[in-house]
Amino acid sequence: MKKLLACVLSAGILFSLAACGENGNGGLSELPTYEQDKEFLIGGWDVPPDTENAFRIASEMGLTFMFMNATFAGYGTDRYREMIATAGEQGVKSMLMFGNGQNQPQNAYEWAAAYKDDPNVIGVNYWDEPSVPTLDSTIKEFAKWHNAQFAGTDKSFYVNLYPTYVSSDVLKGSYDEYLETYAEIVAGAETGTSWISVDYYPLKLAASGSTVDTGWLGNLEMLAKVRKDSDIDTFHSFLLSTQHMDYREIEEEDLRYQAWVNMAYGVNAMTYFTYRKSLNESFSTALVDMQGNPTDKYYDAQQVNKELHAMENVYLSFDWEGVYTVTGSQNEYVDANGVSDYFRRLQYSLNSLEGVKSVEATQDTLIGQFRDAEGNKGFVVANFADPYYGKESADTVTINFEHANRAIICRGTDVKTYEVTDNTLTLDLQAGEGAFVVPVWLNR
Repeated sequence: MKKLLACVLSAGILFSLAACGENGNGGLSELPTYEQDKEFLIGGWDVPPDTENAFRIASEMGLTFMFMNATFAGYGTDRYREMIATAGEQGVKSMLMFGNGQNQPQNAYEWAAAYKDDPNVIGVNYWDEPSVPTLDSTIKEFAKWHNAQFAGTDKSFYVNLYPTYVSSDVLKGSYDEYLETYAEIVAGAETGTSWISVDYYPLKLAASGSTVDTGWLGNLEMLAKVRKDSDIDTFHSFLLSTQHMDYREIEEEDLRYQAWVNMAYGVNAMTYFTYRKSLNESFSTALVDMQGNPTDKYYDAQQVNKELHAMENVYLSFDWEGVYTVTGSQNEYVDANGVSDYFRRLQYSLNSLEGVKSVEATQDTLIGQFRDAEGNKGFVVANFADPYYGKESADTVTINFEHANRAIICRGTDVKTYEVTDNTLTLDLQAGEGAFVVPVWLNR
């Protein structure tokens, strides 16, 4: 199994994260700091057996919640309630499963309402991939009921949307209409946090071994724009962790890669699909087996989760503003203008980055631009090259800032501050790697 190579930075470690300062003389007197009170939501799809040990294993992997389906405990039963309590005792919250039109439990309203005051429940998943007419009718009614039933609580209303590659015949409308309709529904959310969610699995089988779906980024940017325009709190995405259909097998670098690309678009909640080995025999190995015992993949995901949780207090202190794309100098698949095939159809990419003079990269690179409450800029720098190809996918990114002599960098499990020389920072990113960078001009 491939292992993550050591990080390389062409800047020296200066000191650890220090105290926050005030703007002055064109810079800061002290480095920014961020409250240690945030949590990256990391979920699992397909629950393990409803035992204390199974949920302890999930918690130790870094999961914070799970979509609680009825594989081991029927909806609305005493055993289902005990499962939610057992998971909660191990630090794993629950997203209730209301049904998806094909598997809606009997007396769904009554049993879901019983969890109004349950501290182990974060929300209710009302539907998976509704069409435009379903959004405009059934989902609107669910939203009204949710707002009334869970008024005054922290329970979120959740629906997972179709990806862009679904035909208009399935959507029964255009994708723009689809997102507009959903945004109108979420705008009326009165309880919990508002969510927008999609499941787009980009890593596909190919004659060469792997290819990245060219539609993935377009889907992410559409949802990111709707999320920003509608002021939606939570942008949730599913991570492919189990080989199935025409999706390829997944290793640690692939999980990390999906996470960083999603974060470039402001995603702040992710769920592994699947966590437990699927009952569908065509699905490959998941993160745990049918009994909830770890597989090799479990430890890959555990490492990635450690990295996400290590940076959560910094990353989650910033609001997403947009994505700037950099075509890699080693990329041969470009159009007549020298733009990567993956980037040329994007509609909402930034034309420049605030406070940045120039960026160069050897591989296709995404740079997500963010801003914190004090106006400081943050940048997700994500190596977009397919990690399947290992060392061939290594990326060297050089960023020339307008005014920076320090950079707080979240990478791996480290949050450290580095000295920046001549306003220039170079990051050597291995396959699937990324970094969150906060450039600072610190008054000397």
